[in-house]
Amino acid sequence: MVFKPRFESKELKILRILNNRMALTEDEKKHYHNLKKGFEGEVQFDFLTEQLKSNCYILKDLLLKVNSNSFQNHTVIIYQDILNLFEVKKFENELIYKTDKLESLSGKEYQNPLYQLRKNTLYLRQLLQDLGFNLPIKGYVVFINPEFTLYQSPPNEPIIFPTQLKKFMKKLNSRPSKLTNKHKILAEKLVSLHNDVHHIWFCLSINLRICVKDQLVGLVTHSLFLYVIKNLFVMIVGPWSGSTLLFCEVC
Repeated sequence: MVFKPRFESKELKILRILNNRMALTEDEKKHYHNLKKGFEGEVQFDFLTEQLKSNCYILKDLLLKVNSNSFQNHTVIIYQDILNLFEVKKFENELIYKTDKLESLSGKEYQNPLYQLRKNTLYLRQLLQDLGFNLPIKGYVVFINPEFTLYQSPPNEPIIFPTQLKKFMKKLNSRPSKLTNKHKILAEKLVSLHNDVHHIWFCLSINLRICVKDQLVGLVTHSLFLYVIKNLFVMIVGPWSGSTLLFCEVC
């Protein structure tokens, strides 16, 4: 049962609009395309989890915080006696597994997603304890792209490759599970703690540059700013040429 659906993040929506309206820097373009590719991979994994018939709660794209540490969980599945955490990656081409990183054949380095998985598992376990739950957590990294190859991957790591997904999902589907009201309370609590506001600050820094442009050539529209500053800022339209100013309600 899907308890929390997945939607495009505000950050991705904003960056798509900005990409059509202004020249993003190379780092901003890279960040945008990584977000876009990541979301596509997560949706592919959703297609598989939504076919599960076992008694479970599926929570997608949870942005949580514990002890001042924010962490994103691509997919969380709550069963009777265990909680599964999934880090979904849509890597392309061929990479080589190293202990502390992944590396392309040309030498370009990528963060090992197992590091992110272990960190998220630790944070989520701390959060569950703070909430008074003692459900064990088992995490997996899922490589969703069927054209991806990872060389020298150790067999004992919790990694699910595309060729293993069908068998893995069948295993999940056959898992005995009987959820109680306590599991529902946990799912509701995790959803209530979901917060994606911190993603807005990256986009806000971009929009501040647009605001300067707007005073000269009028590029910014109200709808664009409303995406960025919803619930955080109000807009003031200046008396000169419809320019848009930014005003913080808190300040």
